[in-house]
Amino acid sequence: MAEKTPSDFKAPCPENAKGRARVVRPMADGPTYVVERLLQQRVTLELKDSRTLTGKLLGVDEHMNVVLDDAEERTSEVTRHLGRVILRGSNVVTLNAPQGAAGKPS
Repeated sequence: MAEKTPSDFKAPCPENAKGRARVVRPMADGPTYVVERLLQQRVTLELKDSRTLTGKLLGVDEHMNVVLDDAEERTSEVTRHLGRVILRGSNVVTLNAPQGAAGKPS
């Protein structure tokens, strides 16, 4: 099978506002795949309400809902241990992995 080029992914949809055809390029590594490479590592999440959670990433789904183990919540006033938590993906602003995905094979 021949390797596909970006021109093979032209969407069968109408032209955009500037009169150019829209081109759809596949994401080599979707966001969920990238986050899955961080499983079993300590991560830090910043939430919409300015809280910060740190814990071991146990799971993630297609909606970017996240499961953390040994989670710790930090606010400007207090730090508290939460244990295992499930976070709705729409509440997560950033996900930081200090070790990156270096420990996992791609």
